[in-house]
Amino acid sequence: MSRDADTAPAPWRAAAAYLYVLELDGPALAWEYLRRNPTYRTAWLGARRRQRSAMALRWGLRVDIDPRLDARDAPPAWLDAEDAIPHLRPASRRPTSNDAVFDLWRLPGRKAVLHAGSDLIVSAGSKHHLRVSLSPALTDGGAYRLSLPVGGDASTVSILLKALQGRDSSLPVAPRVSRLDPLHMRRLQALDASQAGCSQRRVAEALFGADAVDGHWHADSHLRAQVRHILSRAKALMDGGYLRLAGVRSG
Repeated sequence: MSRDADTAPAPWRAAAAYLYVLELDGPALAWEYLRRNPTYRTAWLGARRRQRSAMALRWGLRVDIDPRLDARDAPPAWLDAEDAIPHLRPASRRPTSNDAVFDLWRLPGRKAVLHAGSDLIVSAGSKHHLRVSLSPALTDGGAYRLSLPVGGDASTVSILLKALQGRDSSLPVAPRVSRLDPLHMRRLQALDASQAGCSQRRVAEALFGADAVDGHWHADSHLRAQVRHILSRAKALMDGGYLRLAGVRSG
């Protein structure tokens, strides 16, 4: 590594730069791994617009996404996504005074819309925890019908229905931080450090601190084995394991 690269500020040097990962759900985490895949990055940056759209399917995406954008700015639309999220469609009747009508701006938090084939995928919330498949035929102020595919997350229906009826303007609550969330945070930090050309020892310093490395780093140390495992798991998720996080079926 060059001296300039060694001294230049880099996100992987600070764990705080990865705190947003703790608030991501599976589909968003999947994007964090895919966007770090060197093959995806090279293909996307070197492809023309039409080629990118075709390329997206190979990676399990409905729509190609710029790998320079993290999950806070680029909510992904994965293949099979519609099988797990609520569907909003026009009702077969005209709205009456007793009907709740569709109003996109009632959805809480920051909103993003992606075109996914025949429908739109709308993401809303502080970290896009609320997703819904929206028919382009549903107009603002029109009556709607809400449905959930078999196997979908029923808890999101209650949140969505309250928001659409104007009974709850708060942001969707992010899932409680689980034991795995800090692991994803460390894996992504380690992956970034490794891709920046750092040795495993430097990766360990970024994850655990220089003092821990000075006292516990040797050929057969538990710390060294832990770093190897973190990097191995991160690379496996980047190289295809992300599809399970995204909910994309294989085959």
